[in-house]
Amino acid sequence: MAKTLAPVYARLGRYAFEDKDWKAAAALLDEADALMIERLQQEWRVGNEQVGLLYRAFQPALRLAAQLRFFLATNDKARKSLPDALERTFAGLQSAMLGDTALAMQASIRNSILREPDLRNAIERRDGARSRLTQMAATEAMVPSKLPWVIAARRAAAEGEIAEASTVIAERLAVSEDFAALVPSTIDQAAAVLAKDEALAVLHAGSNNVFGFVLRPDRKPFLFVSKIGQSELSDRVTQLRRDAASFGAVDMANAAALYDVLLKPAEAELTGVGHLIVIADGPLPGLPWAMLATGASSARLGGGKAAEVRGAKPIVGGDDAGGADWASQPFLIRRFPVSLAPSVSSLVAQRPGLAVSQATKPFLGVGNPLLRGRRAASEIEIATLFSRDGGVDAAALSDLAPLPETAIELSALAGSLGAGPGDLLLGERATETELSVRSLADYRVLAFATHGILAGEVGGTAEPGLVLSPESGAAGRDGYLSLSEIMSLRLDADLVILSACNTGGADGRPRAEWMSGLARGFIAAGARQLLVTLWSIPSEPTVRLTTGMTAAYAAEPGLGWSRALQRAVASMLDSPATPIEAHPASWASFTVLGVDALRR
Repeated sequence: MAKTLAPVYARLGRYAFEDKDWKAAAALLDEADALMIERLQQEWRVGNEQVGLLYRAFQPALRLAAQLRFFLATNDKARKSLPDALERTFAGLQSAMLGDTALAMQASIRNSILREPDLRNAIERRDGARSRLTQMAATEAMVPSKLPWVIAARRAAAEGEIAEASTVIAERLAVSEDFAALVPSTIDQAAAVLAKDEALAVLHAGSNNVFGFVLRPDRKPFLFVSKIGQSELSDRVTQLRRDAASFGAVDMANAAALYDVLLKPAEAELTGVGHLIVIADGPLPGLPWAMLATGASSARLGGGKAAEVRGAKPIVGGDDAGGADWASQPFLIRRFPVSLAPSVSSLVAQRPGLAVSQATKPFLGVGNPLLRGRRAASEIEIATLFSRDGGVDAAALSDLAPLPETAIELSALAGSLGAGPGDLLLGERATETELSVRSLADYRVLAFATHGILAGEVGGTAEPGLVLSPESGAAGRDGYLSLSEIMSLRLDADLVILSACNTGGADGRPRAEWMSGLARGFIAAGARQLLVTLWSIPSEPTVRLTTGMTAAYAAEPGLGWSRALQRAVASMLDSPATPIEAHPASWASFTVLGVDALRR
């Protein structure tokens, strides 16, 4: 019934909004949201793994409701008659933007709760008592009891057990259990998990507008609407990514235009910010945020002699990249670092009680698998590596090009973090068996440097995954660490570095958001944060950036991974060892995703 009625209520809310009947519009949107959220919560609490499919069915109505609420909250006349408009808008945005990565994060929270014996026992006792109450009510309705005092005593006993178990649950959890059950967070709850120099930007890409909700811990929320169609927004994001990844010309006017749409309306609110946490949907998680241009620019930079010029003298690059003055460009990373969080509720649920990893070993690196081919993953017909049922052809997998440079990357990382040769799984040791016999929860930082395969590149039922060394004769050890296998890992890592190609990419399903591929698996496995890439980067700048980042973090652990990344990028811009290191292709691909511990 919710699937039928909720969209109807949302459309009626739009008609009431167009008639300027603000209270009626808000009431109808409340009805729509209540139906959808209640149904989603029911399915989530009973462990229905298809809750993602149900969410996607509701998403058009959730998006419509959220956007209408946003217009109500930014309309002076409407807001006067709706005192809770801001709170409702914040909740509506969260519901409309809850994607697969956010669901994976929620599942990780939920699974960590269930692993604790005392808490699991309390939840089972509470749920069992609730079931008995339901059965008693059904039995009493069909067969009226001649001993009502017996029924009353049984009911009181069940209610007492529910109360006792609920107390145990509440005492254990830093926040309400409902935060792991798809309940939107309030504005105050979100502000409470931000440090004084942090800001949270929730950016929703609608069909014709970007809706921005910016939150600082010591200020009132700031809302804005930027007029841009989702098609144009997607094209601009794609073009910026394509420009940067090519090591060629970069349209800085496009980088400035995207900044103007996404963050400039809130520029005054972001003054003094040292770290921006972004929660975004649509094409925005795939945006290289670090290279947005915060100042006016109309040139196409770094394009060599063939550079296109629009109203400004080009800075020579391309084949003559050494002449490109990238260090002087007004990149956003110069102002503050940006990290991506899957959802507001995951931030609120995890951050207050989140401690740094308790792992005792500093680092584990996996890479340079035994491969004998000459072609990169991007140069081979990926679908030929898999059978129709999703199985992997180990021989075909071995035809991928070897990656000897990844051994250099991982060795450099191990050295910077104080790890030894025994903490590197390279060549014939880069296998599923080696991973399975190790306690991966013992490592604070893990890095995978190998070929990454995206689901959009394969056929049949194959999943995205990482290429490892094939093992002959080992059942189930096909040299391919699939998404479902990644999700089954047990991690206690502060950071997982994925320097395989396109590790931030979508998982190939229709409408899958950018960070829902391999990143989703590692979040569900227990990684707090990930360093993912939006495109492939050569070994030299990768080593410079990742070792610079880990060195900055080791020198000042309170810095956080986002700020450590910012320092590494600044070093590459200001003191590049080679001309290509300062080009955005070398550093803008790296994105920090996930939730870190709150640092006051």
